[in-house]
Amino acid sequence: MKRDAKLSIHDPARNKLCELYDSKAPTVGQAYDIVLESQMNGWKELSFSLPYLVDGKENWRNTFVRGEY
Repeated sequence: MKRDAKLSIHDPARNKLCELYDSKAPTVGQAYDIVLESQMNGWKELSFSLPYLVDGKENWRNTFVRGEY
């Protein structure tokens, strides 16, 4: 059974800033190759790919992605 999935970015106050992926509404420029890995020590790692260009323009979702914890 396939489940519906969403991936979004929120600010520290938990306000949604950007939808990266929505399985119900596939749009151009969404994240793909999404993987959630759980390790034995409880650490979880989320990885995904995001296209840099969409229709020849920079993907606006990239402005919300930061490589921080």
